[in-house]
Amino acid sequence: MLKFETADYAEEIIGIVERHNPNSAIIKPLFGLLLARKPELAMLRLSYGIDIERLRKDKLKGLMMLTISTFKLNVRVLSKSIHEADMHVVESAIDNYLCYFKRCKNEVELNQKIAGFLEHADSNKMFAVAVTKFNLMGDINKIKRAHTLFNEASRKRVKMLSKRPKKSTKDIIRELFYTIDNLFKGIEIAKIIHSITDAETDSELGVEGATGAYFTPLINELRQLSDMYYKSFSIRKANNKRKFEKKQTDDSVLSDAPTSSENVAEVENIMEEDATTRSSNAEYHPSQVYAASIKKMYIPAGKSSAINLKGVLDN
Repeated sequence: MLKFETADYAEEIIGIVERHNPNSAIIKPLFGLLLARKPELAMLRLSYGIDIERLRKDKLKGLMMLTISTFKLNVRVLSKSIHEADMHVVESAIDNYLCYFKRCKNEVELNQKIAGFLEHADSNKMFAVAVTKFNLMGDINKIKRAHTLFNEASRKRVKMLSKRPKKSTKDIIRELFYTIDNLFKGIEIAKIIHSITDAETDSELGVEGATGAYFTPLINELRQLSDMYYKSFSIRKANNKRKFEKKQTDDSVLSDAPTSSENVAEVENIMEEDATTRSSNAEYHPSQVYAASIKKMYIPAGKSSAINLKGVLDN
């Protein structure tokens, strides 16, 4: 079951139980455990999609590298036309800090090299005199701004990632199904106890009644809900299986296809006939849905409730 479907399924169950509001000392604590997992339902609805902050950080990183390349190119142009000792101070700083970026193992090492260059620019008087003399201070300031923006984007992304839930989606779904199954078991037990109580009361009064009818509407509605989600799950699984088998067949045919155009056309005709046959057979022999129990994926071994998804969740 998809994580969005799981959240919808749990919320539908909560709504049904709240509407019926069964008066049972067994159901209420189990239902309370399910209500306590409502924040996790919100987590299942989160769609992270594209990491916008990462794209922004990468864009700023590219801008920073382009700014550094512009500075290095300006220095190179000046060095070809000016033969002064002061230029060697700038070239030496570039060689020490702004070269061989591709050898950096990660962004941390790259960032340290650039930060080292900027610190050198602020602390070294000979360098400051040289860049001022050759009108390169504007390039240095551009590098500083680009470096600051890049670091701010990196910190913002780290802050946003820290807010993501630490619990995996798989663990949330497993525990949620376990709680739902316990609730269903509690409802069934409450019905049995209520049936016994009704039978004893009717026996004392000398009348015959429908024992356990108090919980029947609740159980029927929960079973109908489970059947709907089971059908959706089965159809999707059958479609995915059919697509996977078709892709395997197509890949196999393509890998074994002859090179001549006549043989290729013959293979295509065979594929079309085979597809027609499969389509025709599907009308009379629909694909069997191997509903590998969701229960086995999400709930520990043990007898599950008969309410749950047509019972396919049983181990």
